[in-house]
Amino acid sequence: MRSRLSVTLAMTVLGSAACSWWGCSSSSSGDHVTCGPGTELSGNSCVVAKDGGIRDGKADGEAGEASLVPTFAGVAALAPASTTSLLAAWQPATEGATPASAMRYDVFLAKSKTGIDYTKPTATTVAGATSFYLTGLDATTYYVAVRALDPAGNSDSNVVVKSAAPAADTTPPTFAGVTGAMPGGASAVTLTWSAGMDDQTPPGALVYFVYVKNQLTEFDFSQPVLVSAPGVTTVNVPNLYDPSLVYTFNVRARDAAGNFDMNMATATSRAGADTTPPQFAGCTSAIADSAGSAVVSWALATDDGTPQNLVSYDVYDATSVAGLSFKKPLLTVKGLTSTVEVTGLTQSTTWHFVVRARDFVGNEDMNLVDCATTTSADPTPPTFGGVGTVAVQSDARTATFTWMPATDPVTPQNEIVYDVFQGPSPGAEDFTTPIATSDPGATSVVATDLTPDSTLYWVVRARDKAGNHDSNTVEVSGDIDVSLSEQIQLTFSSDCAVAGCHVPGNPPLGLVLAPGFAYDYLVNVRSRELPGELRVNPGNPTFSFLYQKLSENPPPVGYQMPAPATGSVLSQTEIDRVRRWILQGAPNN
Repeated sequence: MRSRLSVTLAMTVLGSAACSWWGCSSSSSGDHVTCGPGTELSGNSCVVAKDGGIRDGKADGEAGEASLVPTFAGVAALAPASTTSLLAAWQPATEGATPASAMRYDVFLAKSKTGIDYTKPTATTVAGATSFYLTGLDATTYYVAVRALDPAGNSDSNVVVKSAAPAADTTPPTFAGVTGAMPGGASAVTLTWSAGMDDQTPPGALVYFVYVKNQLTEFDFSQPVLVSAPGVTTVNVPNLYDPSLVYTFNVRARDAAGNFDMNMATATSRAGADTTPPQFAGCTSAIADSAGSAVVSWALATDDGTPQNLVSYDVYDATSVAGLSFKKPLLTVKGLTSTVEVTGLTQSTTWHFVVRARDFVGNEDMNLVDCATTTSADPTPPTFGGVGTVAVQSDARTATFTWMPATDPVTPQNEIVYDVFQGPSPGAEDFTTPIATSDPGATSVVATDLTPDSTLYWVVRARDKAGNHDSNTVEVSGDIDVSLSEQIQLTFSSDCAVAGCHVPGNPPLGLVLAPGFAYDYLVNVRSRELPGELRVNPGNPTFSFLYQKLSENPPPVGYQMPAPATGSVLSQTEIDRVRRWILQGAPNN
């Protein structure tokens, strides 16, 4: 709910329009326009009032009132997407330091221009949206307006309105394709083209799908590397990190109804040079975990040209700060790893570690953050028989491990701790990073947040106060269910619960698949489209209408989902995962 402060109304006359600080009525058009605090109507937008934003002796921003409102040109185009839907498109709003990705948009729909009620949006988009599908419409002309909404709830007050009627459209756009490619910054290429044309979709609502290949690959027209915002004619394609490759690009236009042109025009370019090292804060800790080893940790780096999974981390060590040499690292790890175990260290010695991040082309940061730890003089690990039992609660993604106590010549039993190590296959446990650690002296521990939709393998090892682990390989395993919240919902959120589709407001057939809603709208709920069947019948995907709509082409009713107009196609892996979730009883996990 958006709140509005109560103030004394002050009237300002602008030509033939009378305005208070909260609203304007145009005597020429009859439209009602809501202006934000400290603003008044000027043309199609509300601007800063002539009193400089002063009301009742207070400037905007006092008494907790925001002084900024978004700058937004309003809806740029409205186009038929089908016989029952329209697509509204716009360019992103701006507001000070607020990123475009944080802006949401109120969409207003009416059957006349004067019927638009700016106090009651038909729908509010997700953050960062630049288009919205309005569905469930009939064959008449509709009028649409869009206003930007910042994270604080402040809205612009433009009065731009576009009109269109739903209609069938099977004709693809006419588009000449990409016309230019040139280096566009670190590991990026800038592409340009002339706007496409379509018989029903205005240029401002056309979007463009970008495809790339190089000497080692071919175009994959099922996987664009980038989808443009509506109406743009230039984009910057990032993450082209290999300077030895020449990249070739193809760009295709898509109209509001989902029709693609099929041009094969191409443009080629090398990516821009990358001379900037990663941004990296250095190591965060070094902890001796046995008499001759230590675990060194850090937070992942970011880079302007190299994705995080291709950043490398060089680990340097010495027994004194002065002894650190950066000519050759002790070891190097790559990708999303943020810890490493350094072994073979001298016992009873203080070791200093520095970690530096290096991008794909070899730029390395120069941090000198020193993480030090002292190895122990106790080289003898505990004696331990390994894990005794495991009880897996598959839908809750937890496992409880139990064992008989270990013994150690130095550390008392009540001070020995137990680490649980996990692997994706037999004998493949990662013994550098435990997934759970017991309290001292405990004989059981619960591991949580286990990897969903997997068979996992575990080994439990005892650790003494010096950090020495025993080396037993006694292994247990268990199966973990598919996760609705972490897996199924990810598919829904990226391909179904998108602006104009299955989100709160006016979703098709009353089905909401947004986070926090999907389970209650699916499981044991009768389908409106096929009334005799449940949307999700726990344990029975064959008689679950959701699975039929995702897996069959055509399904028993309508067309395969996601809707063709979205341009999204689910992979077989995603469809199979939905099936397994239903077979497992469709848990709300």
